[in-house]
Amino acid sequence: MKRDARLQPLSRDHHRALVLARDARTISENADASDGDLNDAWSAVRRAFVTEISPHFQIEEETLLPAMLEAGEEALVRRTLEDHAAILGCVSDREGPLRGRLARFGALLQTHVDFEEHELFERAQEILSPDDLARVEAASNAQR
Repeated sequence: MKRDARLQPLSRDHHRALVLARDARTISENADASDGDLNDAWSAVRRAFVTEISPHFQIEEETLLPAMLEAGEEALVRRTLEDHAAILGCVSDREGPLRGRLARFGALLQTHVDFEEHELFERAQEILSPDDLARVEAASNAQR
């Protein structure tokens, strides 16, 4: 299904997220990556979380998810919030080897973006009112 124009700003965020997830997985799988390379990659992940991913989560949690909950989509909302918490937890984690944290972050983010694109956003554009979708779009545009 074609993405509703009012959800496209959030979908565009997903492209950058997928690149970040791929990069995190790639460096984690590179046996030749030095400690410096892994530290640089982890710093990039944490920076992107603060500047890109966290604001994206905020838009969803303040506009999209309340509308979805009101429409009766408790399971989709719960899954989204659990994913957000897992990704935040991974980025906040300071334990264990960086290689493992990068691999986990990449996998979590990839799975989450796939879920949102193929399930959450598909369902949102089927059931949400034009006003609900307009609020999501306005929040997305205000964040930029």
